[in-house]
Amino acid sequence: MKHSKIPLVFASIIFVACLVFAGCSQSTPTPRRHMAIEGTWVSSYGEKYEITGSDYDNYYTVNGDYTLYYSTTNLEFKEIDSTSGYVYGQFDDKDHIGYEAKVGEWYALYYTNLTDNSVKLYQPYKNGGKAACESLYDAIMEFTVENGYYAAGSECIRK
Repeated sequence: MKHSKIPLVFASIIFVACLVFAGCSQSTPTPRRHMAIEGTWVSSYGEKYEITGSDYDNYYTVNGDYTLYYSTTNLEFKEIDSTSGYVYGQFDDKDHIGYEAKVGEWYALYYTNLTDNSVKLYQPYKNGGKAACESLYDAIMEFTVENGYYAAGSECIRK
C-alpha cells in the first residue's frame, strides 16, 4: 500500500496545479492610455507644439512659416489631474535643441487648463535655473511649479 499513496499524492498535486493555472488568465500588455494633451497646439505668439505618444517638437514662426526650435523623444507623461500635468522629453537632435542643453538631457513641458480645444503651455524657465537635466528623475525633481519654474505660459488652441 505504500506505493499507491505516492501516485495519489502526485496526481493531487497535478490536479491542483491545473486548477490554479486554468483559473489564471494570461496577462496581456495594457495598451498605453491616450493622453488628452497629445495633438498639435498653436499660440497667437507663433508657437506650435506637436505632442505625440513618443515625442514632442516645438516650433516658432519666421515670416509665417514654422521653424523647428527643439525636438524631444522618449516622452513620459505625469498627469496631476484631468486638466494639468507635465510632459517630459529627452532632447534628441543636436541641430534643434533648447538653449544650453545637450542631446540626451531631459526637459519638461507643463500644461494647465486643458480642454478638448485649448490648453495653457509653459516651458521651464527661472532666473538661475537649469536648461535641462541629465536624467528623467532629475527633471521630475527640478522642473516643478513649486521650484519657481513655469511663471509664464502661452494660451494655445488645438489645430
